[in-house]
Amino acid sequence: NYPGLAAPIDAVRYQGAVVASELGTHSVIRLTPAGRTTLTDALFVPSGLAASGGDLWAADWASGMVWQIMSRGAPVMIPAAKGLAGPEGLAVDLDGSLLVVESGAGRLSRIDAKTGDVTVLAENLELGAPGVPDMPPTWAFNGVAVGPSGAIYVTGDKANVLYRIRGTN
Repeated sequence: NYPGLAAPIDAVRYQGAVVASELGTHSVIRLTPAGRTTLTDALFVPSGLAASGGDLWAADWASGMVWQIMSRGAPVMIPAAKGLAGPEGLAVDLDGSLLVVESGAGRLSRIDAKTGDVTVLAENLELGAPGVPDMPPTWAFNGVAVGPSGAIYVTGDKANVLYRIRGTN
């Protein structure tokens, strides 16, 4: 339990700690029982997070970018992809690529973490409902998750639906 956060949007486990995107401080923070550490405060609207091993990525909804902010446990600030439409949920696929929900375009895309190339996996998803005044622009956060079978799941806020993009489970 970590009280007193400034509008947390997403959270993931990373190297034995909890990492959260915090809208109110434009930050991604690491939370431990000993306290909090800011990993970056350079995002306009921090949204989705994904972690794999020592690597950590964060989406910036306002700039349309996904950033790698940790590499093998060391701080970095490397653009992983740009030109995205309202990136929200992030996940690492079984092949090591990144999945990103583009709420502004109603699609799920794949990011090649090595080249930054973006390819569309699914379009015409009912997501990206407009927010109301004084609420986070991500409104009802649209997330993505990958099951152990490789099935990809995406939440769609406009239709109140859970999509299964591929797989049987």
